[in-house]
Amino acid sequence: NRGQMLDEGLEAINVLFNEKWASYQGEYYHFENVAMFPKPFQNPFPIFISGEKGSTFERIARWGSGFFVTPSLELMKNKIETLKPYLERYNRTITDFEVTTITSLSIARTHIEAMCAVRPIETVWIYSPTSAHVESLILELTDQGGINARLHAADSAASAVSQADIICTTTTSAVPVFHDKDLKPGVHINAVGSYTPEAREIPSETVVRARVIVDDRHAAWTEAGDLIQPLKSGVIDRDHVLASLGELVAETGIGRTEDQEITLFKSVGLAVQDAMAARLALLQAALQQRGQILNG
Repeated sequence: NRGQMLDEGLEAINVLFNEKWASYQGEYYHFENVAMFPKPFQNPFPIFISGEKGSTFERIARWGSGFFVTPSLELMKNKIETLKPYLERYNRTITDFEVTTITSLSIARTHIEAMCAVRPIETVWIYSPTSAHVESLILELTDQGGINARLHAADSAASAVSQADIICTTTTSAVPVFHDKDLKPGVHINAVGSYTPEAREIPSETVVRARVIVDDRHAAWTEAGDLIQPLKSGVIDRDHVLASLGELVAETGIGRTEDQEITLFKSVGLAVQDAMAARLALLQAALQQRGQILNG
């Protein structure tokens, strides 16, 4: 049970951070007379948690010093109201918390940067129902430099995807953000915006005819509405997911087999991906002699 493992892990971390010689006995983690050094210089150590379910709000109220919310103002208000009774159980209030939001614009920016880093991208078409967001993103990317591709604002989702070889959906939409008929043969889709069973960015018609790869099968069938909803409607089965990202890396799974087929990578996010990204960042920082080492 991932939730129980996380709860126990947070409890164990709290012991390690606050005791010189720590001992802990749990169902998943146990250690005796362990010293952790260096300890975090922050006291208390800030823990930020995100999620949608009641167990997550319980976890936030008990252990969190802040929490991540979706960029929608209405959803943010709803989450704060949902959290309040959980906080009361631990004699806490919402004023004790720092609320952090990662907007879909920031996710879009990093995806553009990533695609341009690994593929010879010549043109990037960007669409949002809010044109000011697109203008802001183009200006930010232009000012920071490092991207050689031409950046254009698309008039509609249809015009954006119909010209694309790679599509990245990074929205908070609960319904599909484009029509299957607008896709050209051979397109690859990175779907990363939705992460609950009730929300999806990709139409079922696209899921049905795509070769589907996920970051993790269990996580996808638990959280990815893009796949769960077509499964519930009976248009796909669980075997429609052909491989996980780890299987592709280990060369035990097969991705694209033909130039004209549509491929779909559905990601809901995994801690191991964050850990590997952090490892690479540390390695690059060491190679470039950047950053500061904290001792004590």
